[in-house]
Amino acid sequence: MVKHKVGVRHSDISGWIDCESYESALASLSGVYGASSEDIKDYLSNFDLDSEYEKYKEEMDAGDLLQLKFNQQFGSPKYSVTGISWFHLTRTLEGTSFSEGILPLGAALPRLWDMLISIPKARIKRRRLEELRANGVPNYHYKLTTSHKLHHGPFAMLVRESAFKSSEIGNHDYLRLPEIIEDICWGYKEQFKVGIQDEIMAALRPCIVKFEDRSGTRSDVIRPILRYCLCKARSEELHIHANTCFDGRDEAVPFESIQKIDFL
Repeated sequence: MVKHKVGVRHSDISGWIDCESYESALASLSGVYGASSEDIKDYLSNFDLDSEYEKYKEEMDAGDLLQLKFNQQFGSPKYSVTGISWFHLTRTLEGTSFSEGILPLGAALPRLWDMLISIPKARIKRRRLEELRANGVPNYHYKLTTSHKLHHGPFAMLVRESAFKSSEIGNHDYLRLPEIIEDICWGYKEQFKVGIQDEIMAALRPCIVKFEDRSGTRSDVIRPILRYCLCKARSEELHIHANTCFDGRDEAVPFESIQKIDFL
């Protein structure tokens, strides 16, 4: 299932950030700086950050240095960041509509348990999952995550490609299995001495939900976009600094903010 919203292409709006692709990330920088995407690409292709960093490493970190040099080349940003497209990574039942938006963990957990309990064909597995739901999951990370709103999100990535580069970047692979589901599966194995994770994974599809944030409060996204575009321009591996994250801080992302749902 792929759902598109009809309307203006945000990548064509000055100040809108959309890192769905390398090309759209370049267009986003172009829209903020007023420079052409081709000029930006050419500059980054020939910029050796490691060499430059050797000259300045005691004064600033690499990300600040890249932005400083970029601003010296193209001038200060001509437009403020007016909005950002983010990418929420998950694995869920195919056809999930997210009609209630992207919920924080506390609100999503009852629905998540309903989904997991519905998956196993064997009645004993469904009964054991119901037991875990009622009595608690013997997994430290599950207990920590569910008990503190600090961990409730919802969360998302700035750079869509990072969803497929978890080993390079060092992130959890959310498309393989969200952490909360993995924690439940580990707790199930701890409690009942048999695994259920493969069956759960087989029933779910990796999914990327693209949504918009119009708060205009994240001017700090320019630096990771520059790091991302630098990696792409120079054919280098992505790394943790070539991305940043969205934290909903226990507030749902409204359905109206969802731009696209991709089941992979």
